[in-house]
Formats: sequence, structure tokens, C-alpha cells
Amino acid sequence: MRTEKLFLRCYAKQMPNGQWYAMCIDLNIDAEAETLPAVKSSLEDAILGYLETVMDADNRSSFEVLLRRPASLSHRLFYYFVKHVTKIRNVVNFHVFEEPVPIRLALSS
Repeated sequence: MRTEKLFLRCYAKQMPNGQWYAMCIDLNIDAEAETLPAVKSSLEDAILGYLETVMDADNRSSFEVLLRRPASLSHRLFYYFVKHVTKIRNVVNFHVFEEPVPIRLALSS
């Protein structure tokens, strides 16, 4: 077994009602919560749950398809917009995060 790293691009934004919305643009998974830490945790749980489901699939040839399900173009463009804006100035209601998710692949021959 060896460990591979999958880098997932995600963003979080605070909605007008105060709730936080987070999106993983690589897997088209989203989450909502009342605080930034809570939404990041909720998104991480959803991502890990999805990845565990993919790893448990009987058809291992479908891994590539299941791991490549990008969000809509509008979400991907918003991610890059937020990434650019947050580099220029400190914006408190938008966050971009790119974190490696370790995945242990145990593929039998």
C-alpha cells in the first residue's frame, strides 16, 4: 500500500443571512453551517464520506470517473475569483482552501 494525495480546491462564503456555504469544486460537494469552522468540518465530512463510498465500490475501473466530477463552471469561476480577491486584500466573508486529502489505496491485483 502507498499513500497518494489528492488536492481538493474548496471555498467558503458567508451568505447574507449569516450562514456559511462551502463548495469543493473538484468533487461538486457542498455544505452549509452557521460558522466557518463548522462549514469546513461539514464539508470535510461530506468529502470523506464520498471518498469512502467510492473506495468501497465494486467496480474499481470507475474510480477515475467518480473522482472527476467537477462543479459547474459558475462555481469554478467563483472559486478563482475568490482566490484572486483574497490574495489582494483581507476579505473576512470569503475563504479559499486547498488541502491534500490522504487516500490509502489498497488495490488487489
